[in-house]
Amino acid sequence: MNYEPYPIKKNEARNETFTIGYIGRIRDIVGFEVLRNWASKLETKPKILLAGDGIKVNEARNILSDFDVDYRGPFEQNDLPDLISEIDAMWCVYDIKRGNISLGALPVKMFDAAINGVPSITNSGCLMQDYAENYGIGIPFDASLNLDEINSLCEGLEFDLSNIENPEDEFKQKISELGL
Repeated sequence: MNYEPYPIKKNEARNETFTIGYIGRIRDIVGFEVLRNWASKLETKPKILLAGDGIKVNEARNILSDFDVDYRGPFEQNDLPDLISEIDAMWCVYDIKRGNISLGALPVKMFDAAINGVPSITNSGCLMQDYAENYGIGIPFDASLNLDEINSLCEGLEFDLSNIENPEDEFKQKISELGL
């Protein structure tokens, strides 16, 4: 592992209006179209905190213009904990047609959220879903979910990163088995 173990404290503060965050580079708008299409059908609309820069910022903001969007612009790494503390879930849904998504991409924002005690809503049917469910750090997106279900699922997550495999230990074990 290339990091020191860090205790995760679940973010228990809940917003009055369920707030979905997208904090990172804004390069792909399909995920925002999915968010708009899904959220527009909900009885209670979520608030959206959008932070970051990228070539699709204006398009993303236009797509979400019917919602209460709090756009913060570019941010520094040390701003992440404060930004993440303001959201109830991190939006990690991308265009599944992008090869890297279906081939196993794991967005850093999913782990940034987890280490700050906030669950992610991820693509389903890919490695993101597996990680989110296996380590209790998020839930897969399903168009039939409503905010109450997401809130309930998010509250029930365990945030257990302690069982992530340690490749260094695995490597040492395999070497010792070979008698080297």
